[in-house]
Amino acid sequence: GAHSTVGVPLAPRWLSLASQLHTGRRPNPSRVPLMNELRSVREVLDVHEKCAAIMRPIDVSACWNSLGKLVRRDPRERAWLRDELRRRPQTLQPLLDSALEVLPRATAQPVANVAHGLAVVGDRVG
Repeated sequence: GAHSTVGVPLAPRWLSLASQLHTGRRPNPSRVPLMNELRSVREVLDVHEKCAAIMRPIDVSACWNSLGKLVRRDPRERAWLRDELRRRPQTLQPLLDSALEVLPRATAQPVANVAHGLAVVGDRVG
């Protein structure tokens, strides 16, 4: 079926990825799931943990874009991430490391998405 692409950068690329991702409703573990289908910060971090090795710059930037959107729109997600970072300050380190790894070969859009996501998380979560 069709997937919503609202708020997802480079939607045509995501749509082509979507067609490769799903067999029925089960995502292929060797592919990166669509970030706009994830409903929590924990889900975004879990997907990153499972898929980091195969993520392209646009995938890493979509993680940051999703994190920014979730903490901006949902006070529960903002509170969850704030509490998680108090308990485990290294929570975002793997995603930060991925960004640092992919940004040197990224085009402008993923760089902008990572910068914006980081800014929103820093502003809303601290």
